[in-house]
Amino acid sequence: MKRRQALKEKKPEPRLGIFLCECGAEIAPRVDLEALAKQAEGSPDVAHVEVLPFSCLSPGLARIQEIAGKKGLNRFIVAGCESRLLHKKFEQALEGLGVQEGQIELINLRDHVARVHPGAPGALAEKGAKLIRASQAWLETLKPASRIRIDCDGPVLILGGGIAAYGAAQELADKGVETILARQYDPAEKKEQAFQR
Repeated sequence: MKRRQALKEKKPEPRLGIFLCECGAEIAPRVDLEALAKQAEGSPDVAHVEVLPFSCLSPGLARIQEIAGKKGLNRFIVAGCESRLLHKKFEQALEGLGVQEGQIELINLRDHVARVHPGAPGALAEKGAKLIRASQAWLETLKPASRIRIDCDGPVLILGGGIAAYGAAQELADKGVETILARQYDPAEKKEQAFQR
């Protein structure tokens, strides 16, 4: 029996947009963002580099969306502040443009460069450029996987009694999925707990 080969969908070439955030007076006076922008523009896969006053506020997000639409950007690096705080915000803002999860990298220039190094602005721009090049290398090799929806009938069995297992159970419960937590049973542990009461 001959197997049929699935036709692979042609993925667009990476078109990277790099947005450098001044973050008010948190980054701009400490790091030479213009020099950093010139270094970032030198790469062939970079389609756009821009310095924004506040990339996370409405005008900054609108500018990123505008440039992404005009230039067909499909990968993004935002060099500004803490990704833990803002990553979801950028994903939601760019979701309408077909940007998938993982196609946006946030670099913390504020806490990893501007606040912790006493060097000159040019030297700090070099440090920022290294961080950007590392993220750029990651995004250029990224091959997004297609998302599929799986319907779940019945409960989900979660193995383990650690914090990750309880977190997974909570996530599933929030989505209305019944879960069963299974963890190792130790009779000696139960006896010890009974004597401590």
